[in-house]
Amino acid sequence: MIHRSLTAVLAIGALALTACGGQSDAATETDAESSAPEAENVVARVNGEPITAVDLQAQVQAMSRRGQQVNQQQALQELIELELMSQKAESQGLPDQPEIAAAIERQRSSLLAQHLIRSQLEDFEVGEEELRAAYEERTSGAEGTEYKARHILLEEKEQAQDMIRQLDEGADFAELAENNSTGPTKSRGGDLGWFSAEQMVEPFMNEVKALGPGDYTGTPVETQYGWHVIQLDETREAQKPEFEQMERELRNELVGKKIQEYVGSLRDDAEIEITRGEGGSGSSD
Repeated sequence: MIHRSLTAVLAIGALALTACGGQSDAATETDAESSAPEAENVVARVNGEPITAVDLQAQVQAMSRRGQQVNQQQALQELIELELMSQKAESQGLPDQPEIAAAIERQRSSLLAQHLIRSQLEDFEVGEEELRAAYEERTSGAEGTEYKARHILLEEKEQAQDMIRQLDEGADFAELAENNSTGPTKSRGGDLGWFSAEQMVEPFMNEVKALGPGDYTGTPVETQYGWHVIQLDETREAQKPEFEQMERELRNELVGKKIQEYVGSLRDDAEIEITRGEGGSGSSD
């Protein structure tokens, strides 16, 4: 593994694409002049180390992504404090600790990978035809009946039978669910919201389909989760979502798929050796 300048690695890892590191004291004046940032681009110096306008802009963007109100002065102060702490950490030899060095290298690799993908985004563009095809595939069979129901989930069949007896005597279903159900919908009076047949296990769904709106099951229904008493509230015809509603999600999925294929091609062209711990075996591709 190739290790870059420690200063550069820290800058990339801690400041998100900023580069606050400079030349060492041993560098010649000519070397410093050839590699140092232009004076007009330096917005601050910390113990001689420059912070550039590029660094500041990257920090402003990072703050914005964190949801903070963008303020250049605040961003500059954060950069200064980060550089101060980075310099202190280096003076104490912290980057020489194996776990810290490894974490820095991982973050560096992650940032390089992100920017590799970003530099090739044009290769991952998704056309209208691809989006429409993905939309049709995703929404095929979306039409059908949706159900809105409640249930009371119990551990014992006898408990479920008692709930049905109380319902027969005029008890309120939602109140019984709130007071007795063991399921996560207890606080909602057993309300399961709207769902399609594919979303529920078969024994449960078979009973739902047999009910009319307002009816509840006359006998307990057993599933792997326990014993249910079910009440059907209403049904409706499912509506196919509009293309515009799904376009962003579909685009992200298709771009993600293309990136996965690209990474797969890198693996295919690489020599990879995986070594395992004691007693294991290595493999390569």
